[in-house]
Amino acid sequence: MDPFSITLGVVTFVTLASKAGLELKKLRNGATEASTINAMLADLKALKVVLELIEDGFEDLDSRAPLTGIIGVHWQALKATLTDGCAAMDTLRELLVDINKEVSNLDAIRRGKRLKEANDRIVLYRQEIQAYKDALQLSFQSVIL
Repeated sequence: MDPFSITLGVVTFVTLASKAGLELKKLRNGATEASTINAMLADLKALKVVLELIEDGFEDLDSRAPLTGIIGVHWQALKATLTDGCAAMDTLRELLVDINKEVSNLDAIRRGKRLKEANDRIVLYRQEIQAYKDALQLSFQSVIL
């Protein structure tokens, strides 16, 4: 594990979070009830702030940083968290794209129905986003110490 691979994982995660955010904004514009969507957008924004802090922090590290022992294990866990987070964010984006798809007849009603059917999954993704943010924030604070 090196700082570059962590930075690359962070950049990928930020990109996927941004894409999911765009889909959420599309969904919010067509939704009658947007409180869950607004809350999820706020969670995504907080996650992106933590990811950007990690990116900035790891850019300051050089390749001579120890890659073994406790620090090496920590970096491997951080990389695994970033990989898992990217997969979850991509799956969320795919769900949102599916909900947002346009149809020719009764588009708003059908979109609302798709959103209602996916609401439980969206709530779970929101909790997952919060968990990733918390884990990554703790990880970053550990690296700083």
